Amino acid sequence: MEYNSGTGSPKNLDLGASWLHDCANYHEHCCHQPQLESILPYRVLDLGFNEIPQDIFLSVGEDRVGSYAALSYCWGKPGSQQDYVTSKENLEPRQKAVDESTFPKTFTDAIVVCRHLGIRFLWIDSLCIVQDSKSDWQTQSGRMGDIYSNASLTISAAVGEDSNAGLFVERDPRKTYPCTLNVQYPKEDGVIGKGEFLMCRDWYMPEPAYLDKRGWAFQEKYLSPRTLCFSQTGISWTCASKTASEGLPMGLIPLNNKSDFDRHIKIDAAGSCSDQVNRRQRFYWWYQNMEIYSHRKFTYESDRLMALAGLAAKFKTPGDEFLYGLWKSDLAYGLAWRITAQNEEDATDASLTSTIPSWS
Repeated sequence: MEYNSGTGSPKNLDLGASWLHDCANYHEHCCHQPQLESILPYRVLDLGFNEIPQDIFLSVGEDRVGSYAALSYCWGKPGSQQDYVTSKENLEPRQKAVDESTFPKTFTDAIVVCRHLGIRFLWIDSLCIVQDSKSDWQTQSGRMGDIYSNASLTISAAVGEDSNAGLFVERDPRKTYPCTLNVQYPKEDGVIGKGEFLMCRDWYMPEPAYLDKRGWAFQEKYLSPRTLCFSQTGISWTCASKTASEGLPMGLIPLNNKSDFDRHIKIDAAGSCSDQVNRRQRFYWWYQNMEIYSHRKFTYESDRLMALAGLAAKFKTPGDEFLYGLWKSDLAYGLAWRITAQNEEDATDASLTSTIPSWS
């Protein structure tokens, strides 16, 4: 087997392209998801039509259709992004051309991925939301759920702790690909048998990345119909029909909280959910995931409710009401939570002046 020492090799990017093509065209649970044409966010980076370098600019407008990817990544320490974020001052010039040389490595790597996959538009929050405009941030962050839900693909940057880490890394490929073991073993009749076995590391349960600890990335993970993840060990794919990696490119049927959400939990355009789960099972899914969410970290704790709004909108059934993490139709049961002794030290100490209810 030919190994790739770099996660951003042409062979790996071709593999990502094949996953995307198969998912959009053949997957039973994914064909109804956003295809290579969907409603574009209000602002997106226009990368052009192919891999030939050309001027990138910030494309602006409502009710447009195209193929776009969304980037899920870690910003890094506050203030370290001032050189490249979109502001009131540079918004108009960026609609003509954006200086790509000011971008951190994660952004430039994501552009390489999009161009290789034939995706023309790219949405990155720090570039597509005016960062020094409170009104624009409130408007566009309120659309975050739809932005990730409607993306043809989410590119997950699970490398490093900030936007300078990039997507592509050099690694030891032997830890990623399966290896063949030649073994001998005694049979019942005493004859020594021989066989070959494929051994592969537990790729579908990798070590959590720093991105997996961040609050905003939580709903980005669940709302994205397709995710191409770049980690320290390799690339991997997640959708409602398959989880795959370099080592197991054909993939496995996913059985986890994310696949449960895609297949059974989320509400469709008609406002209904799968008949295969009952009301109590849906709420159990919600409470289980809120326990996970409560451990996520935010640079600004005030973002915690906003960063859950998109997921709540996809969970909400007609007539119900979202009440700061709980649901009106199940409020009595939802209030019966407590902090276990082992989690008491990690509990958030809400300010006494906070307008958020104590149950949140």
